[in-house]
Amino acid sequence: MIFQNAAALEIVHAATNIVPSNVLITVFQVFSRVLVVCGVLLPTPTGPDSSGLPLALLAWSITEVIRYLYYALNLLGAVPYLLVWCRYTFFIALYPIGVMGELLCLHAAQAYVGSKKLWSLEMPNKLNLTFSYHYFLLFIMFLYIPLFPQLYLHMFAQRRKLISGGTSKKVQ
Repeated sequence: MIFQNAAALEIVHAATNIVPSNVLITVFQVFSRVLVVCGVLLPTPTGPDSSGLPLALLAWSITEVIRYLYYALNLLGAVPYLLVWCRYTFFIALYPIGVMGELLCLHAAQAYVGSKKLWSLEMPNKLNLTFSYHYFLLFIMFLYIPLFPQLYLHMFAQRRKLISGGTSKKVQ
């Protein structure tokens, strides 16, 4: 939970140009993980029992080890080409695995969230509004349909730009 929430700093880093990342893409990637961890895995007993959790953890873990090793070595100016290749190639399998894991966790939480009306607000109330966390999670799941292809294709564009016959010097 700590590390996924700390990833929100990546949005700040992208927004302030500390790192050359697209802010909107960073927001989507960080938000999806934080939502799964804080909005599904922690508050529901069904999310952690999902078969999607091992998939998400596998994909997230491998990705983060490669990415943060890349960042650390980049600060030293010593990124080997093999690490660049791993960073911009492993996503081909890990991204869909991670997304499938996230979606399975979200799906597993649906019955519990709906039956307990978790974090939902029904009328009448002082605010005179309604909110269904169950439908919010469904909405988020449906957002994966238009967003995942865009994010995935963005990674292929990054791969093409950084791996096309280059060395680690081109990456820096």
